Formats: sequence, structure tokens, C-alpha cells
Amino acid sequence: RRDPGVLVNAIETARAMDGLLGGLRLLNSVVDTLPQPTLDWRLREWLGKGCESVNPRLSRDFPVPTFVIAGDSDRMVPSEEEARRLRNVLGAAKCKTMLLEGTGHIALDTRLNFTKEILHWQQGQSSYDPVKDWVSPPIEVLRENASRTIEQFRQFTSPVFYSTNADGEVIPGLGHVPWPDNAEGSPDAPATLLVGNHQLYGLDLGMIINEFLQEKGSLVRGLAHPLVARGSIVPRNTDSSGADNIFKTFGAVPVSGRNLDALLKSQTPTLLFPGGVREVYHKKGEDYQIFWPEKGEFVRTAAKHNSTIVPFAAVGVADSVE
Repeated sequence: RRDPGVLVNAIETARAMDGLLGGLRLLNSVVDTLPQPTLDWRLREWLGKGCESVNPRLSRDFPVPTFVIAGDSDRMVPSEEEARRLRNVLGAAKCKTMLLEGTGHIALDTRLNFTKEILHWQQGQSSYDPVKDWVSPPIEVLRENASRTIEQFRQFTSPVFYSTNADGEVIPGLGHVPWPDNAEGSPDAPATLLVGNHQLYGLDLGMIINEFLQEKGSLVRGLAHPLVARGSIVPRNTDSSGADNIFKTFGAVPVSGRNLDALLKSQTPTLLFPGGVREVYHKKGEDYQIFWPEKGEFVRTAAKHNSTIVPFAAVGVADSVE
């Protein structure tokens, strides 16, 4: 009787050997094609000294926008892993990565229209303003998408919302939350800045946005972590501009002081979680604790634009998960 584990190990070993042999064949073809001095120079100068010189300079402060094209089937060097590393080091704002499916070490072959991809990338690098240039889908479409996205979770948790009137009385619903008369903004309608705690994994975010859509008939634009707002590595032929990113669909904006200032200046209802990722992924025993900066710069920004700060608290997700 054969041990299944032995068979699995044999299959994995065969696959590894196939990849190794494929890499050796590719290396041999490179050796046969390139003159020996050229190969030596590329190995020592390009890979060796090049990495030693470039790597210490790479960071999120790197001033040059970068477009990385790599094959996901490169058997000579780990191109896919290096592409992901560069994106993490440089940040999504400066570095776009295109992974070519089924492409090996020679990524720039006749299948890739390099000029077209460069032009498309440059268009994406244009001066897009996430506050001014974002176009909201029709409110009916937003409501439908929001309801569909959270429907199952809503049925599971049965969330309830309350607001407080001028007399301090707690009333069901969001009817007493201060709100601009015109959600598009007007000189006489200062923005509402909603400031509250993030719950575990941010699972209640969709329900908060949906509730304001249903009751107020307008969208609250949330300030989100840049990686969330912009998306991540995308395969070839995928539009990375964010049209299919649900956070961008609902108007998420990369969190920054400048973007908060622009949102409030335009009288846009805005949602801010000062605790950020630290509250989303809080540790055991930290349920419903807040981790906000000692100095709330958002207060200064709201005062600058005469915006109304509405503090709120949310509970329940951690209990539901447990």
C-alpha cells in the first residue's frame, strides 16, 4: 500500500525539478546568446552593483513615478516577487505594477504594446484630484449597490441607528444629525464632519454609509487608508483607475490633511476615523477602545471651514464576531 504523502512529495519534487530545469534551459539560452563579456558585465554591474546602489534609495519619498512590468512565469529571476516588493517599498501612489500572465523573463516581447501601456499609465498619473474630479454615480445606483453589498450582513446583525435632538433626547434614526441642506455644497451649507471609532475589521462601514444614503439621500465621503482607496496590484488588461474598486465607487478619498481640507471646503459630508488601521485590527481585550492621536488636527480644519463636527460611537461588531 502506497503512502499518499510520499506521492504528494514526489509530485511536488517533480514540479520543482521542472521549474529548475526550465530555468537552467533559459539560462543556457541566455549564455549561448550573449557574449561572455556582456553576460559578465550584466551579472556584476546590473544585478550586483546596481542593486547595491539603488536599493538604499528606494522609499515612499522616492520622487520619480515608477511603472514596473514583470512576467509572472519568470524562471530566471523572481520578477513577480520583486515587482510586489517594489510596490510595497515605493507605495501605490508612486508605483504601478503590471503582471503579464504566462510571460517569462523576456517580458517586453511582441505581445506587449509598450508604447500603448506607457501612454495609458501616464494618463493614470495625470493630475487626478480625488475630491474635485470624482463623479458620483446617480443616487439610485448608489443606494442599490450599497443595499446589495451589505444585505446579508445587515440581516445577520440587525443594526440600529440613533441620533440626539437639540433637547438631548435620543431618537431612533439619523433625522437629527446636522446635515447640509444641499449635499452638493453651497455657501450657506457648511459641511458635516462625522468623527467616530472604527469597529473590528471595519465591518460596519458599509452599513453606516448605506444608512445615510437611505435616510439623508446623499453620500458620505470617507477618508480611507491610501492603499484601500487606490486599490492594489492589478493584472494586465485590468483598469486600475479604481472604477471597479468599491471604495472609490462610494467616493473614498486617501486620508490626508489636504484632502480633508478640500472636502470640507466643498461642503461635502465627510466621514473620518482618527483611529485608522489601529482600531480596525485591535488586539484581544481592546474591544471598543479608541486610539486617536493626541492632537486632533481635524478640529482645526473643521473650524477653518465652519464645519459641524458630529461625534459618534459604534458598538457590536466585536461581540458579534466572538
